[in-house]
Amino acid sequence: MLTKKKIIECPQVEGVIYFLNYFKNKVPLYLLSATPQAELNEIVIKTNLDKYFNGIYGAPIDKSNVLNKIIFNEKINSNETVFFGDSISDQISAEKANVKFIGIKTNKNNPVSSKIVLKNYFEFFDKIYND
Repeated sequence: MLTKKKIIECPQVEGVIYFLNYFKNKVPLYLLSATPQAELNEIVIKTNLDKYFNGIYGAPIDKSNVLNKIIFNEKINSNETVFFGDSISDQISAEKANVKFIGIKTNKNNPVSSKIVLKNYFEFFDKIYND
């Protein structure tokens, strides 16, 4: 398991800051992670990512339940929600919550098998999102 220091120092997925800046005031953004909550809070603050998210949820969580809670609290439909993830468990959580899933291929050996898998967040704008 990666230490907090390694996670904080690890390079971000290319284009993620552009993506977050673009959508920050357009749609609610949430972070769901298998990283323990206390560590996740520290990591997000030290990497200055906390300013982008309406909520940050770390382990122990059931991501599909959290997705359903967000959908309910934001008063949106599941078909208006997109979950970006880098693992098969993320994909399964999205399917359980009936939300769209976009896989992000990271340096991890992740077996994401969704219809859409991106190498970075710039590909989202190049291939999917037309403003």
